[in-house]
Amino acid sequence: MSMKTLKIFIEPASLPLTQQLKNYVQSIDDENVFSVLILERLKLNNANQVNGRTVFAYKVNDHLSQKLDSVAKFIANKKDFKIEIHTNIIRETDILVPLLQRVLPKISLKQLQLHLYDDGTGTIIQRVMMGRFDGKLLSTMMRERSEVFQHVLMMDKPLGSWEWNIADNYIWHYFIDTKYYLLEPFYNKTIKNHFFDELLPFIIPLSYREGDISLLSNNGIWDRLLNIPEDLRIRLSAIAKNRDATLFLTTYCPDIQKRAVHHQAMLRKITELKSSGMLPNDTSIIYKGHPVNHELNHELCTALGDNITVLPDNIPLEYLHTQNLLPKNIAGCFGTSFFSMKDKNVKFVIMNGDKYCDENIMNIEIIQMHRCFDTDKIIYLEETS
Repeated sequence: MSMKTLKIFIEPASLPLTQQLKNYVQSIDDENVFSVLILERLKLNNANQVNGRTVFAYKVNDHLSQKLDSVAKFIANKKDFKIEIHTNIIRETDILVPLLQRVLPKISLKQLQLHLYDDGTGTIIQRVMMGRFDGKLLSTMMRERSEVFQHVLMMDKPLGSWEWNIADNYIWHYFIDTKYYLLEPFYNKTIKNHFFDELLPFIIPLSYREGDISLLSNNGIWDRLLNIPEDLRIRLSAIAKNRDATLFLTTYCPDIQKRAVHHQAMLRKITELKSSGMLPNDTSIIYKGHPVNHELNHELCTALGDNITVLPDNIPLEYLHTQNLLPKNIAGCFGTSFFSMKDKNVKFVIMNGDKYCDENIMNIEIIQMHRCFDTDKIIYLEETS
C-alpha cells in the first residue's frame, strides 16, 4: 500500500502559482494524496474539484499566525503521512520558519519535503549578491549554519538571536529533503561558484514555455479550476494571432505616500506611448494589472483604450502563456514576467525612477545576466519618450 501524502500549498504571490497548481493537478486523482491550498491572490473555482481530499482557503496574509496554527495542528494529526510544504522563498521567515517551528516537535524530519519557489525579482537579486562571495567559503559557512539552525529550529522556542541572512533562504537542503524551483539561469554561470554548484542537484527549473505538454494534457481541469470562460479563451486565441498584438503589464507602487504620484506618471507615460505609436490599436492590447493596484487599474485601462482585453486577476499569466493564449509581444512595467516568459518579443520596459538609481542599476545587472531583452528597450518613468 502506498504511503499517504499531505501537500500544503501556502502561496501569497503570483509567479509560483502555475508551477504549484501543476504540482497539485498532477496528483488530483490520486486517492493517497490530500491537499491544503491557502492562496492570497488567486480565487479557484473548486465546485468541480471537491473530492473529499482537498481543502481550499484564501487570503494568506489575513490572520497569518492563526492560519499557520491551524495548518500545524492538521499536520500533527498526520503522523503516518509524508508531508510536502509548498511556499515561496522570499517569505520563508514569516511563513515557512514559523510553520516548521510549530510542527517539528511533533513530526519527524524524515516525513518532510520542502518545495520552495522563486517569487519576483527579489530572489534573483539575492542570488546575484550571493554570487559575489567566495563560493567555497559560503558553502562551508552554510553547512555550519545549517547545523546550528536545525538545532534552534527543533527546540520549539523563538529563534531569538538568530540573524537571518539572504543565504539562509537556501539552507534547507542540508537537513531536509528540499527542491528549489528557480528561474533560469539560477545564478551567474559566467562566474564559477562552489556554493551554487553544490545547490544544482536540488534545483528544478521554473520554466514556462508555450505549448507545455504537461499543462496542455490537463487543460480541461485547469480551465475549470481557474474558471476560464470559453468566450475569453476564444477571444485571447484570436488576438494572440495578430502580429501587432501586445501584452501590456502594469505594477503598483509599494510606498503608499508615493502611490498617487506614481499613478499619475503612469497615466502620462501611457499617453506618450500611444501618441508615439509604441502601442498598437486598443483592440490589440491585452492588459494585466497588478492585483494589489486593483483600485487604480481601471484608470490605467481607460487610458489604454475602450476596446482593450483585460485579464482577470485569478488567471496566472504563465498559464495563459503555456496555452498559446498571449501575444508574442510584451511590454509595460518591469517585473518577473519578463524573466518567466523569455520567448516573447519585448517591445519596451518601463522602470521607475531613472537609470542612475541603485534599484535600476541592479535590475539591469540581472537583465543582462538572464539575457531577457536588450537594455536599450528600457524607458524610465521620470523621463519622456
